[in-house]
Amino acid sequence: MTPELPTWVRKRDGRRELFDADKISQALYATTEEAGAANAFLARELTESVLHFLAQENTREPTTAEIADLVEKVVRELGQPELARRFGERHAGKRIRTETTAPRSPPRVAYTFARNESAHDVVKGCLRTYSLHSIFSRDLAAAHDEGWLVLSGLEQPDFLESLVVDPVPHNDGAAPWQQALVQLRQARLWAATLVFDSLEAHLAEHGPQWWQGIVAGLSDTNVAPHRCLFNIAAAAPPPWAVRDDIGPLFDDAKEHRGDGRGTVLELLLTTELPATAMIAWHVQNRDLVSPPRRAALLRALGRSDLIARIAFVFDRADQATCLNVGVDREHPATLMTVGLRLRRFAALPEVDGDLARLLAKLPSLVRMAVSAGSQKRAYLRRRRPELTRGFLLDRARLVVAIEDLTGVVHQLTGATPEQSRLALDAARHIVHTISGAAGAAARTTGLDLVVVQTAQVRHPGSGDSGEALFGQRQAAAKLLEGALDGTIQVVLPPGTVLGEDGLDHLEWALRNSNARRLRLVELAARSGD
Repeated sequence: MTPELPTWVRKRDGRRELFDADKISQALYATTEEAGAANAFLARELTESVLHFLAQENTREPTTAEIADLVEKVVRELGQPELARRFGERHAGKRIRTETTAPRSPPRVAYTFARNESAHDVVKGCLRTYSLHSIFSRDLAAAHDEGWLVLSGLEQPDFLESLVVDPVPHNDGAAPWQQALVQLRQARLWAATLVFDSLEAHLAEHGPQWWQGIVAGLSDTNVAPHRCLFNIAAAAPPPWAVRDDIGPLFDDAKEHRGDGRGTVLELLLTTELPATAMIAWHVQNRDLVSPPRRAALLRALGRSDLIARIAFVFDRADQATCLNVGVDREHPATLMTVGLRLRRFAALPEVDGDLARLLAKLPSLVRMAVSAGSQKRAYLRRRRPELTRGFLLDRARLVVAIEDLTGVVHQLTGATPEQSRLALDAARHIVHTISGAAGAAARTTGLDLVVVQTAQVRHPGSGDSGEALFGQRQAAAKLLEGALDGTIQVVLPPGTVLGEDGLDHLEWALRNSNARRLRLVELAARSGD
């Protein structure tokens, strides 16, 4: 029988509360702070060992004093006697303060700024400070400040990261453009990024004037969210749009009957979209063989001003319809993204640039990311109870993003994944370790999550060989095998005009990898990110 952690703990005054392993890590981190050597990752690793022994003891309802004694003992036996002593003294002092003094007010946080900073930057900085201190524990905030764990959404603390927009009920008394503004105004109160499932279905419901209202609303700072993503050409319409008169964007049986299916494409190609608008263009096998569908894709690929806004999303029969990173029709929202910045992590003294150590310590890093998601969800549950409607918070996913994979592999092995089989194996081992740890953490916390990974290939330019592209593609496909949500990013030389070459990238990625999407990014634009 697998040892389990206790569900409840008993406080000094006899009260029972749910066991929270993060509190051990937070107490150990506070102890390292007081010792003048703050170390968020050491606190997390020591906590992992404490939890191992706590589960072995099989105490169904330990007291907080018993847990504190175990922490002190384990920390001492793991070669940290001074930290163990300080932890014991800190716990004893806390017990005395609790028994002899009235509850203290929460500590206040100061935010400072330079006089020449703009009001906009000051507000953003204040919100970031608020988020780090009010949502996340000090050890996670320290990891973010040190740059090896990246917490998203700090400037929008009271919002989900992304949300699928509910269709607005048809109202004969309101103009379509007014209904569009209603959608934007309502949804922007919930999430930073609004996702529209099947733009063609919305247009079929409300007509082109609805789209004009959306475009106008996105340009209005009093209405617009941070970002909008419009999905088009999905293989299947959303459940709310399953009607005989609403079909897919491209329907071979209707393409030549003048039924208006080309309206969506024409609107996208002729509208000057606001900077906040992005497009998720769904691609299936038949899009690459049907002449009208290929022509539509070629037309979009030839628009250099539009291509940077498009993510080509692959619809496969064995996969859920992907609407955004981490979002599908079963999971209509994301809580936040936590980035695992691997090169920074590999530079920590606990890893010290060693591949074996990195692999051994990645599960602890993943569990820190999951803790961040749990803390964000708990915060929203307290501050935004309306987000619990329809179990939205429970269905919202945490996105765990692997960052700097190629860089850290090059740093550790001296080669990139496409240059060396050893480097490729190391990269794959890293991805599979992260994915496995994420799956285990999801099962124990009840937090749904998805691991995302981006793999790059370089579009051939002057002097590039076909063999180089082949090697990059092979490596990219292998790297994405362990990720639940993978993106292939094709880096274009400046001024590249795509035609059939763009279709070749799409065809390869759809048929020879398990990537969920492909993006085309010009080198100059990428280097400025």
